Amino acid sequence: MKGLVLSAKWEPRPGYQVSEFEKKTGKAIEGAQVWRHPKLELKEVPDPKPGPGQVLLRVKACGVCGSDVHFYETDQDDY
Repeated sequence: MKGLVLSAKWEPRPGYQVSEFEKKTGKAIEGAQVWRHPKLELKEVPDPKPGPGQVLLRVKACGVCGSDVHFYETDQDDY
């Protein structure tokens, strides 16, 4: 199965104070302050395994919302 995968390097911006929550979870409160060099790739990913009461659907085509592509935009420092 193919998936659109967004990846980036965890590299907090100079001067940004990483919170304890961010350190502990690796989740950013403000992504543009810690994630650098974002990359979008169409990759092979494992098929999801549906849980109880769930189904897995075959999708022939889909699109990507323009607002979702904003995750890929960067500033002059590539954040």
